[in-house]
Amino acid sequence: MNRLTGVFWFALFAGGIILAIFFGFYDYLRGDIKGTFGLIQKLGVLIGTGLFLLGGHYAFKSFWRNLFVSFFVLGAFLFGLNIYGEFVSLRNPKINEGISHFNKFRKPQESPEQVFKQIDKGQNETNEEYAYRLTELVYSATVHKWEDVIDYTEYNHQIPPHENYLLWVMSYLNPTTYRFYEYCDPYKAIERGVMICSQATEVMVQLWRKTGLEARDTVLDGHVVAEAQVDREKDIWWILDADFGVVLEYDMNFLQGHTNSIVEKYVNAGYDLKTAKTVAEFYGKEGNYIQSNVGICRVEETLYKWKWYLPFGFLMLSTLYFGWVWLKERRLTAIACLINK
Repeated sequence: MNRLTGVFWFALFAGGIILAIFFGFYDYLRGDIKGTFGLIQKLGVLIGTGLFLLGGHYAFKSFWRNLFVSFFVLGAFLFGLNIYGEFVSLRNPKINEGISHFNKFRKPQESPEQVFKQIDKGQNETNEEYAYRLTELVYSATVHKWEDVIDYTEYNHQIPPHENYLLWVMSYLNPTTYRFYEYCDPYKAIERGVMICSQATEVMVQLWRKTGLEARDTVLDGHVVAEAQVDREKDIWWILDADFGVVLEYDMNFLQGHTNSIVEKYVNAGYDLKTAKTVAEFYGKEGNYIQSNVGICRVEETLYKWKWYLPFGFLMLSTLYFGWVWLKERRLTAIACLINK
């Protein structure tokens, strides 16, 4: 009977952990956070946490002490890991050796620190001038290195634990979304330095929106580009392709019916005629759509906050617990002394 009771409490303990993690991280696992944390999710986390604590209390001796010791050790480790990550760059210096993409050799011309100093729009700079400068800046500071990568840790396509241990864990739980991770944060993406067209596009979209104008990720049939609003009053949009370093002074509606006008731009950017014609075909009407990355961007923003919240929370809870135990023991000692007297 006692053994069955022990199994029951252990089952509550394990089930509570699973329940709390499932409801707490369900949106993160699928790579999309809704605007609010729903009532069902809140109840699931609360019930799971309650079962975990209740089952642990009866299933294990010294459960509370061991729990808070674990909190302290884990909190200290994660805090130290975060501090270490602040001093380690996401960029592998090997990309400075250069990489060939579509028969064009390319290597970073400027460091991330140099790029960040130039990245904002100048006070007297027109939107058109900034479109060209920003596209060239992002292109010249990065390389295209994605499809042929076998070791996803070499260039930090998989976010390393010292950068964000939560994104690192997610890469094993949902490798489709997180193993080859594309940043929403343009500064992190530029620091890492390796691009694919969709990553370069997200960088451009996020940076362009800082000007107060609209921008969107436009998915073509084989390529992804940024479509940026250069004139709000006239509603003029340009295509900014930072993966190839090309600006097209037209919107998608025009280009879908005039793909021949695209070839010259890519040839002038240094690509051979065959490559230029291949890219121009991407702009045809078939398969083009606007993509929203709002959900995964919310995930990224939240996990970069929680990578600090968790260790501070663990350390605070363990400190409060052991402080309470110390005060309790001191009080009991004082009472015992009074009784002995």
